[in-house]
Amino acid sequence: MNVLAVDDESISLECLSIVLNEMSEIENVHTFSDADSTLNWIKSKKEEANKIDIAFLDIEMWGKNGLFLASEIRKFLPQCKIIFVTCNPKYAIDAFQMHANGYIVKPATAESIRKELDFLKNNMQFPEDKNQTEKLRVQCFGNFEVFYKGHNVKFGLSKSKELLAYLVHKKGSSCSTSEIASVLFENRTDNDSLQSQVRNMISNLKKSLEAVGLDPNKLLIKTRGYIAINTDEILCDFYDFLNGDPASINYYNGEYMSQYSWSEFTIGYLERQLNR
Repeated sequence: MNVLAVDDESISLECLSIVLNEMSEIENVHTFSDADSTLNWIKSKKEEANKIDIAFLDIEMWGKNGLFLASEIRKFLPQCKIIFVTCNPKYAIDAFQMHANGYIVKPATAESIRKELDFLKNNMQFPEDKNQTEKLRVQCFGNFEVFYKGHNVKFGLSKSKELLAYLVHKKGSSCSTSEIASVLFENRTDNDSLQSQVRNMISNLKKSLEAVGLDPNKLLIKTRGYIAINTDEILCDFYDFLNGDPASINYYNGEYMSQYSWSEFTIGYLERQLNR
């Protein structure tokens, strides 16, 4: 397990770091004293940052506070759990509204941290080791991202990644090449050239999946002129949310496949589900 610890008080940060490093399941602790240095590290060390499981954040910091930092972290690391560490219990409401995964009142003790870690493991199905899963893991909340064995899946074409996002969005429904063309190329006229581009996207998507060791024929259900995602072969926060999983409901931060304009209308649906 890899964690971030952020606090602008050097003594508090040192104490938190010592306790975290004594936890047997925690492998690496990355410490920072402010929001800017944390975000700069996340942006510059993307591969390492994508392995972060939990961020322990002080709320009251000079400049950009922990609430701001939490919202930014979720943009870049949607999979990262957020646990606030603060000396003022009044921020519990703010933490709740942020859908934080935990809340610790300073001083952070081994007992209080252990309690939060156990809650994540037992009640939120927190993975002991991402590499143990053989399924493709798909993140829809925040930006759309795809992981396999703890690593980002790289796509030869950005449109191939968007195609996979749309298939996940359709939840296993078959999509015609004409439908895909109209959604992913909304300003283009459907013709033979555009259909050829869609077929190229599908081919590139298969190659991208094969490159990480996955069988595209298991993940993609393809018939003449139609394609769908096999929902049984992926782990997806969006699907877990729809199935009422408490961890995924708590994890939803008001953003859904943010980089794709066609996904915007789904946010209203998700908000309605939260208020039911």
